[in-house]
Amino acid sequence: DVPVDMYTTSAGSTYNSTDYAIDGSESTHWEVQWDIGATEPDKLWYQIDMGQEIEIQALRYLPRFGTGAGDQNGFVEDYRVEVSADGEGWFIVAEGSWEKTGGWKLAEFESTEVIALRLVATATYADSGNNRFASAAELRVRTSELKEVTPTPEVTPTPEVTPTPEVTPTPEVTP
Repeated sequence: DVPVDMYTTSAGSTYNSTDYAIDGSESTHWEVQWDIGATEPDKLWYQIDMGQEIEIQALRYLPRFGTGAGDQNGFVEDYRVEVSADGEGWFIVAEGSWEKTGGWKLAEFESTEVIALRLVATATYADSGNNRFASAAELRVRTSELKEVTPTPEVTPTPEVTPTPEVTPTPEVTP
């Protein structure tokens, strides 16, 4: 996977932080503002910007999942994965459906070099009514199997060297 410390995240709408979907905890989750899908279905998306061009081949999705009331709210049943090479133009690399069960889900696609990826929920489940909002406990971007991804190091400017002044010899004193 692409290391999560390389990600910056955003969403079409947020009820809570987008960082909850990359914090490594299954007990936290990101979700869009409740019920926004009923009036603005184009806001049901989550975006990961990797900050540099990386070859990727899949998105992994861990739904919010439990046995209590509301624990499955926002489950993404039908999805679309979009990618961008420049952060502005988007194209679809995968579409599909996930079974409403716990555990990681996978959306695979042909390896492609991109700087950003978007999960778009096209159908969601909730106890209170479907297609009202989307959520994710965790999201990850899978790199090509043969490539190791490392963050681009930040360039630290080399400090300017101040020349050492020439030492003028002290004249010898003669008695």
